[in-house]
Amino acid sequence: MKKALLVVLTGLLGLTLQAQQVVEVDLGSQGPAFNGIGAVSTGASSKLLFDYPEPERSAILDWLFLPGYGASLHHLKVEIGGDVNTLTGTEPSIAHTREEFLNPQPEFFQRGSQLWLMKEAKKRNPDIILEVIQWGAPGWIGNGEFFSQENADLIVRYLLKAKDFHGIEVDYCGIWNERFMSFDRPKNVSWVKLLKSELRRNGLNTKIVAMDEVSTFNIAKDLLKDPELMDAVDVLGSHYQSWNPLSFNEKQVLQTGKPLWSTEDGPWRTDWEGAKALARLFNRNYITFGMTKTLVWSLITAHYENLPTPVAGLVKANTPWNRHFEITPTLRAVSHFTLFTQPGWKYLPSSCGLTVDQTTSYTTLASHDDQELTILIETIQSAVPQMFNIKVPRDFANRQFYLWRSDSTQLLVLQRQLETGSINLRITLDPGGIYTLTTIERQNLPKNPRSSLTRNAMLAGFPLPYGDAFHDYPDGSLPRYTQDQGGVFEVVSDGENKILRQMVPTVVIEWSQRLNPEPYTMLGDLTMRDYALSIDVIFNRLEQVASVMGRVGKVSQYTIDPPPGYWLRMVADGNWALGRTDPPILQGKIDMTLDWPMLKHSFPDHTINVRTFRLDELEQLDPSKLNLFKGLSELLATSTDPENLKLVVSFDGNYYVSRDVILEEGHATLEYDNWNNLKIKFLGDKISGYVNDMLVVRATDSAYPSGMAGFGCGWHQTDFDNLQISLEE
Repeated sequence: MKKALLVVLTGLLGLTLQAQQVVEVDLGSQGPAFNGIGAVSTGASSKLLFDYPEPERSAILDWLFLPGYGASLHHLKVEIGGDVNTLTGTEPSIAHTREEFLNPQPEFFQRGSQLWLMKEAKKRNPDIILEVIQWGAPGWIGNGEFFSQENADLIVRYLLKAKDFHGIEVDYCGIWNERFMSFDRPKNVSWVKLLKSELRRNGLNTKIVAMDEVSTFNIAKDLLKDPELMDAVDVLGSHYQSWNPLSFNEKQVLQTGKPLWSTEDGPWRTDWEGAKALARLFNRNYITFGMTKTLVWSLITAHYENLPTPVAGLVKANTPWNRHFEITPTLRAVSHFTLFTQPGWKYLPSSCGLTVDQTTSYTTLASHDDQELTILIETIQSAVPQMFNIKVPRDFANRQFYLWRSDSTQLLVLQRQLETGSINLRITLDPGGIYTLTTIERQNLPKNPRSSLTRNAMLAGFPLPYGDAFHDYPDGSLPRYTQDQGGVFEVVSDGENKILRQMVPTVVIEWSQRLNPEPYTMLGDLTMRDYALSIDVIFNRLEQVASVMGRVGKVSQYTIDPPPGYWLRMVADGNWALGRTDPPILQGKIDMTLDWPMLKHSFPDHTINVRTFRLDELEQLDPSKLNLFKGLSELLATSTDPENLKLVVSFDGNYYVSRDVILEEGHATLEYDNWNNLKIKFLGDKISGYVNDMLVVRATDSAYPSGMAGFGCGWHQTDFDNLQISLEE
């Protein structure tokens, strides 16, 4: 049986498995400080974690944050909620309206999960580094302008109240996630300086990270020509730089003298392939780009699997009703680095690099007092065993070293304890592995938890029947198991009653990579087939709409339509429609600047991110413009219902074409300014709609045999109560 490791004395001869890599550990090789490994929570990706009962919820938090235990994260980055869906759901703002901002109430600062998550992380690790950033902002901010005084004021309020209500001080603040500087220069540069000024004026020591663009440090050239901006920015952050190494403007970046961080990175998968990719990133982000911190997207998969990035988190915890959670291989890859280093250790540059064949990378770090060493090695792309001759300083000649290994069959296993006996240590490492060689001793590391559930129980779906009257929540809470996809659905007091209210009155300032539909929330699982969803709703304004949904499938981050599935939409005037949302028919991207510059005038501020063209407008377009959208002319010419087609163009040039499918429509009697009940029911291919217990429509359609349940409304305040989901037979 092939051994994973050979440890031999220097004098032994005849071992020539691979050209030897000599690593001379030089404590005098002063490199930058290691700033740690962390993870990112945003877009309501942690929402279902909050819904877990104890003791499972605390156990999951321990796996993520407790030092010397599981992921043992050094850094947590979260979203400043902006009432905007930034990938998997909406994170609530501390101020849905300007009126709320001017008249703050304590419950506003308990909203969502991100402030709570930072508090729980800090409780477990008082030294953890905390960072916040906006992905978007409420629509009232600056009357639609992100880079405004009001937004700087909102951030300052958030940071101050994080300390007042949760006892946490935030160390770093980003700007606008993945917003390319070219979209907004120079006002974005001016705003960074404004934010820094406001932080200082309010006595906050929070440092600024800029600009969180994808695969670029464009901000570096601005810093070099603007001393005030240079003073305002403390750290340069970029995302996924390895996607485009040639865009790394090394000369300018180094001239700034600022620390370089990968402020979002990762493979977006959690299996062994994902673990391998993470190990490579951690090492090579430093070796290739000089980045001293890497933050993983995402912290936890605590959102439904029909949403984007369904397998990205270090822990999978998205079924709180059965208490089940899973520790992923990617968490163990993180542990290889976090359990045996600490922020403040230093890289030893002459002891970091790649093997001659470029297949294996290694980084060496020393503690701040030079008493501990850790060498992190990944042989992921190697096809043959890799031999290392590690020459340690004389002070380490008689120290014990510990070798930990992960591969496709075992994760974070101690191979053996090594005594050097001299300054030379030779080890041979198998290909395809992650290794940590360290003087740090770790005993009794936890094993992956064994669920007490049977396999059938783990595979069982959402518990039906299910009901929620929203009575048992504090004001400002999000109900159990719901995942808001547009708007925010919060529990509020209504006299002596508790009800659910959609709180966001206007369209929001969106993240550029996630279009927001009209407000709706959903719950359940994709296996739900024959069921009925009903809910009470008040109609008290003529333009008001409300919907119930079912058999909801995969949700796209690039559409504004209701999710794929069925819906019964009710207007306050009594008109209703039973419809179906199909996936986009056409998708693509145009170069708006080059091909259609006038279209840019359709986006006057940061709340207007899409332009929708119906048939009458499409017929008036010049053929040269219509032909920009590949396949659209042919689709219009051959469609039997072109009046139901629409073209949706995003501000960045992305577009899609979809069809509005109306199965039936009609009119029903509502009790205005009073509670009304809406219900949609599924049984096989039969779909029924009810208003106040009266059957108003029955249709036959088989496009979607199963899926989740949901309900929603327009961009206005709407009250709901008495949610019920029942089985139908």
